[in-house]
Amino acid sequence: TFRDKYFLTGVVRVDGSSRLSSNNFYGVFPGVSAGWNLHSEEFYRNSKLANVVSTVKPRISYGVNGNLQSFGNSYFPTAQVYSSAGIYNGLGGTYAPSYINPDLRWERTNSLNIGADLGFLRNRITVNADYFIRNVFDKLASLTISAQTGFTGYTTNVSQLQNRGFELSANAKIITPRKMNGF
Repeated sequence: TFRDKYFLTGVVRVDGSSRLSSNNFYGVFPGVSAGWNLHSEEFYRNSKLANVVSTVKPRISYGVNGNLQSFGNSYFPTAQVYSSAGIYNGLGGTYAPSYINPDLRWERTNSLNIGADLGFLRNRITVNADYFIRNVFDKLASLTISAQTGFTGYTTNVSQLQNRGFELSANAKIITPRKMNGF
């Protein structure tokens, strides 16, 4: 924060997960945001617009998030596990119940948000407007494969997804209680 007018935030997060192979164990997820209290500028406070629009704060942010929630709590798709096959002809055996994918990566969501906070009539009416774009890369999905392979499916990074849109909210203080003596 500089002079309570300009705001800049940066962050870098590094996550590791034993559910992934050593090649992709860690994911690096950065983020940055900036804002400007335009209404605090001298040229704005002296303008006629300041009598009606009391708060003007444009802002922008960009960040990357990682996700592995598609795995559930007990599933490790990059580590081979074996199960008992029981006893056949007096001998025990094991088998691999699932197909492993050592190339799995973190699912990543890149988010861009551009918005503004506005206040009208000494902030009795406030409006928040945002435009966002969210791109999901390396989306985790379970794919079905032929049972002739000995498995019925496997998990992989297979797709992309994009969401975008507008968010708008408005609030108003229609009635403000007056302070009374002794209360």
